[in-house]
Amino acid sequence: MSDYLLHATTSASFNGHELCSDRVRRGWSEMTYNEADDLLRYGDTANASRISSRVQEITRMRGSGTQTRRQSFNDVVGFAVHVPNYLTGVPTTMVNSRRVSIRSSKVLNIVYNSTFHHGTDLDEVIDAGAKVLTYLRDLEAKGYRVNLYVMMSSKGGSEQCTVMVKVKDSEQYLNITKTAYPIVNPDFLRKHFCRLIECETHDGEFPLSYGKPVYKLSDIQNVFDAQRLKVDKYLNFYEVRSKGIER
Repeated sequence: MSDYLLHATTSASFNGHELCSDRVRRGWSEMTYNEADDLLRYGDTANASRISSRVQEITRMRGSGTQTRRQSFNDVVGFAVHVPNYLTGVPTTMVNSRRVSIRSSKVLNIVYNSTFHHGTDLDEVIDAGAKVLTYLRDLEAKGYRVNLYVMMSSKGGSEQCTVMVKVKDSEQYLNITKTAYPIVNPDFLRKHFCRLIECETHDGEFPLSYGKPVYKLSDIQNVFDAQRLKVDKYLNFYEVRSKGIER
């Protein structure tokens, strides 16, 4: 996504209009597009700290889809006698047990639609993002492995523009620094998503307002169908903010 947007051509429909992705202004964005792009590529340390303070011990949660189970084995000491070994004179005549970590084969696809109105308070965005990461932490603690996709979608006139980025693979640990930018930083919308709209849309309404947020599952399902993606849990900013996440 980053490489594509750096070389993409602006749509003719935006000729003569101020580009929001270039706007550096207090109250909108105080960083350049290239500065925001570095956060997408390398991680957002500042916002990672803000999220971590709201998600207890999330940085110490290292369980990327593992479960702890008891495994029985033959030993010289234990809690029960292994009769066949006793009768044949084998030294390991007792049954003992130990805790082992089992790699789970259960993989879940979670999609978080982080689209929000441009005037939304940053604390609300951070709170919603913290709820999403807490939910992922809980799933992995139960033995699931999680693919996390972050998406944004907007509709202007008869045209809809959507982006979906995989920010965590099921084989990876949850890295808050790498996931913070697309989940809670408004510049993901104000720089990268706006730039995508500037390059990919042609409807005359987009240059005027950049469209309206699209977040209902019924309006997004066609994207999942086109990608042949089985979504186990779909979350969106507005519902997470107001209702939380059902476990």
